[in-house]
Amino acid sequence: KKTKGSSSDIQKVVKCVIEQKLSPAIVFSFSRRECEALALQLCRSKLQLTGEEDQESIKEVFQNAIGCLSDEDQELPQIKLFLPMLLAGVGVHHSG
Repeated sequence: KKTKGSSSDIQKVVKCVIEQKLSPAIVFSFSRRECEALALQLCRSKLQLTGEEDQESIKEVFQNAIGCLSDEDQELPQIKLFLPMLLAGVGVHHSG
């Protein structure tokens, strides 16, 4: 059971990977819902996986990528949540 102030398992794994200088890393999940939930957990954690320079590049690439979407599509919740995840150094991909 997770107590207030404790880290989730995914946070512990990623923190260990960083401390052991094994990053970048890929974490696999076999559920689309779990994949997204794990990504959000990491984004809400205090782990910072990108620096300022990386974040500027990420913003630029993201803006270029969504530029081809309609204004309506750019406002979709999935799109709005994606940039904060990328800026935190977390990306997701699922096949479903």
